[in-house]
Amino acid sequence: MNVITIRPAPAVRRLIAKSLVQQRLIDAGKMDAAYAILTASPSAFARWFAPGKPEVYADDPESLALLAAIGADAEAIMAP
Repeated sequence: MNVITIRPAPAVRRLIAKSLVQQRLIDAGKMDAAYAILTASPSAFARWFAPGKPEVYADDPESLALLAAIGADAEAIMAP
């Protein structure tokens, strides 16, 4: 007799377009602060503006830390 093991599906991480994040930051008056932080770190700037990566995970720790650092509402900025 064979035993079938049922495993729960892995959680699906939600992606959000970086252009939408940027527009929401502009609308919230937080884009200048976000840009200042990104330009202070060349590697963070390169990761954010990489042309082959137009999306970011909504739960990305670095993005959420940046939003917290500038006082942005992460739930609103990263909303679906």
